[in-house]
Amino acid sequence: MKKLLSFCLVALMPVSLVCSAEERSNNKKILFIAGPQSHQVGEHEHRAGCLLLIKALKESGLDVDTELYAMQKGDQHLWPQDENLFEEVDTAIVYADAAGRMDQKTLDRVQQAVDRGMGLMFIHYGVHPSVEVGEKYFMQWIGGYFNNDVSVNPHWFATLTPNSEHPVKNGIDKVEANDEWYYNMLFNAEHQVLASALVVPERITKYNNIWHQPGDDQFGKQVAIMWANKPKDENASRGVGFTGGHYHSNWAVDNFRKLVLNAIVWTAKIDVPENGVESKPLTVEDMNRNIDGFAPDAVIDQIAMPSLTLDTIKVDARPEDPANYMANKRKAREAAQRKKEAERKAKEQQ
Repeated sequence: MKKLLSFCLVALMPVSLVCSAEERSNNKKILFIAGPQSHQVGEHEHRAGCLLLIKALKESGLDVDTELYAMQKGDQHLWPQDENLFEEVDTAIVYADAAGRMDQKTLDRVQQAVDRGMGLMFIHYGVHPSVEVGEKYFMQWIGGYFNNDVSVNPHWFATLTPNSEHPVKNGIDKVEANDEWYYNMLFNAEHQVLASALVVPERITKYNNIWHQPGDDQFGKQVAIMWANKPKDENASRGVGFTGGHYHSNWAVDNFRKLVLNAIVWTAKIDVPENGVESKPLTVEDMNRNIDGFAPDAVIDQIAMPSLTLDTIKVDARPEDPANYMANKRKAREAAQRKKEAERKAKEQQ
């Protein structure tokens, strides 16, 4: 069953509390869309990550109401069918694989909301739609998207520098974390970079499934990690893309969390506080709540606090043939499968 959880400046808890229209009439409404479970514990924890952001917004003292729609495993990224889902929503935050795999009906509804000025933010795998959706919608909504022909998805220890001329920088000097930081997005000509990092091979901790020459060509350069569209006027939609968010533990990095919170409130057309959106430090217990695959009220003991230095993380070997990395990896995988099948057949014949 799909669940719609509503919060109105309430503590983090797996319950539904609804505010009256009168109570939230002057507040900005922020809608979170969380994708279903897709990875192992501690990775792509969409629902738990959204709940931590909701908790932080509650602690910020800002005049906001939040709602969370959490897709359940098996829903195939089925979006809410409520025709009024985006009504009065000031910004929608999508934290889901493959941009939430929106069907045309959902795309149309989001477009209608964007046309009236609703903000949008896509987090991590959320910035990776199909090429068709990316070109037609994401280019205008957030200014760019992950394109398999040019973008890459390595894990690396990045030091992010916020754009000094944009309010997302407020209260932040830098952000340091090991994450699956996608980079080399396909951008439109009018996007703006909100945070960037210098990518070098000495900081790559894992070359993932999408790697090719364009990724290798960016070594030694500043690459966009968070970016936005350029609204045409003060009433226009504000859209942001952010490539971090693979590891759930990174929400415990204060400036990582603050950068995202700053971007969220900016998309909602809220003035970002001078010191950024403040929230309480997160504990190990916080990081182990609301994890996919466990009871809603369970506190597990499987997610550790993040490592904040590169010294404790193993660096991966740079691919010798980046242009053919994916093809070579596929061939190696197929060869391993053939070997395994041959060994199985040989064992059966003994």
